[in-house]
Amino acid sequence: VMLNANSRNRLPLSIKSLPIRKNGFTVIEILAVTAIAAITTALTASYLRSLENPLESSTREMTGLFKLARARAVSSTSAYQILPTSSNQIVAQYANTCDDTVWTNDVQLGLELDDPISVTTGWSVCINSRGTVSTMPTSDIIINSSADSGGSAELVVYLGGLVEAEYTYSDSP
Repeated sequence: VMLNANSRNRLPLSIKSLPIRKNGFTVIEILAVTAIAAITTALTASYLRSLENPLESSTREMTGLFKLARARAVSSTSAYQILPTSSNQIVAQYANTCDDTVWTNDVQLGLELDDPISVTTGWSVCINSRGTVSTMPTSDIIINSSADSGGSAELVVYLGGLVEAEYTYSDSP
C-alpha cells in the first residue's frame, strides 16, 4: 500500500503526529554517549591509578579510616580509638570518653594491610565526641613498604582531627 499526501490525511491522528525519521543519530544522542564513555573512563582510570602504588593506596585507606572514625565519634557522641593490633591490622574501638578503660571493637571499622605494607605498632589515637584528638599518638605512625620501590609514609595527626601523609621514597640503585 502506497501512501500519498491525500491518504496521509485519512490516517488516525496518532499516526499523523509521528515525525518522519531519517537514518542516523542526533547530536544529542552522540553527546550523551560520549559523556557516558568519558565518565566511565575517568572512574576506571582513577581506580586503576590507586592500584599501581600499594604504599599510597594503603596510606589513603588508613587516612580514610581516621576520617571515618572521626565522623562516627561526632555522630554517635562517643570516643573512638584507633590502634594497631599487629603490623598489618588496625582496629577502631569506641567508648563513652577517651579516659574509659573498657572499649568495644567497632566491627564495621578496621583495616587490614596487604603485603608488602606494614605499619609501626605501639601507638593509639583517641578522637573525642567533638571530633578533636584527645590522645595524640605516643610514637610515630609509619607505614612501610617492602616492595621493590620501597618507601614509607608518616601519618601526622593534628589536634583538630586532620590527618596528613608525608611520603619518603628510597632511592633506586
